[in-house]
Amino acid sequence: MLHPPQSSASNLPQGLSAPGRRSGFTLIELLAVILIIGILATFLIPKIPFIQERAYITACRANLGEVGKGLLAYQSRFDGMPKEGGAKFFCVLIKPNMIWENTPKSARGLTCPGVDYNALPGLQGLEEEQWYADYESVDGTYTAYAGRDVKEYGFRRKVLSGKEVLVADDNDPENNHKSTTLALMGDWTVREYDMATLKDKNERELQIEEIRVEGKIPAKGDAWVGTLIPPAMDRDEVDPRIMTNHLAEDLLKKEEFKGWQYRESLTMKVESLDAVSGRLDLTELTAIPVEESKE
Repeated sequence: MLHPPQSSASNLPQGLSAPGRRSGFTLIELLAVILIIGILATFLIPKIPFIQERAYITACRANLGEVGKGLLAYQSRFDGMPKEGGAKFFCVLIKPNMIWENTPKSARGLTCPGVDYNALPGLQGLEEEQWYADYESVDGTYTAYAGRDVKEYGFRRKVLSGKEVLVADDNDPENNHKSTTLALMGDWTVREYDMATLKDKNERELQIEEIRVEGKIPAKGDAWVGTLIPPAMDRDEVDPRIMTNHLAEDLLKKEEFKGWQYRESLTMKVESLDAVSGRLDLTELTAIPVEESKE
């Protein structure tokens, strides 16, 4: 039986070695690899937090999109939107015999993935299927999303608009995402808002020098300023009115203001007041919770 001739290292020209017999990398090759890895790490490592953040934002967008589909199914089935506000507004989807089955996946879809589940007091110590099992106990401590306050801001029309927010990142006590907040709108789209842009917009609004306040204002001292809010059915056509509590009390006695509500929201130090025009410097207005400031 004939066999092919086998090559031997001794038959190769001087300076060449047989294939497959190389013992390892040279020092220069190792240094080159280390250098390349170092360069890549310099560019990629700082971007890891950004990549993680975008991943959470993408997951959050997907969650809100599914919530939107669930609310649309609820609206179709019950001919209207949920009657409970806050967290119950969207957590009703997982309630028994409603829209979703109570599974770990659907439970996780009711809170923002960018917030640690263990940071939510209502979820601590519970398995995912137990998170929303007791619907009556559900409140803002069970989710990092905020649902629409339907008692204060009810729905006038069955066909909702893109200007109405249904569910959004709660951002309390701190933002769900570092640079972005997301909101599910009435047209079932999920919109992304840049926090820096919103902050800049708020700062520009605070630079307005004066606002118009209706009603008699004392020359000095403290006075209450609030907003007279029209009924929910008229809010698309009628603007709220900023006024003192004294004027609001008088107006609410009139038939034409039946159904309106007055919400005290600001105290004002009347120092730089033009008593004729009733204009106030915004720097003199300080937001204080009503229940605390009345003590």
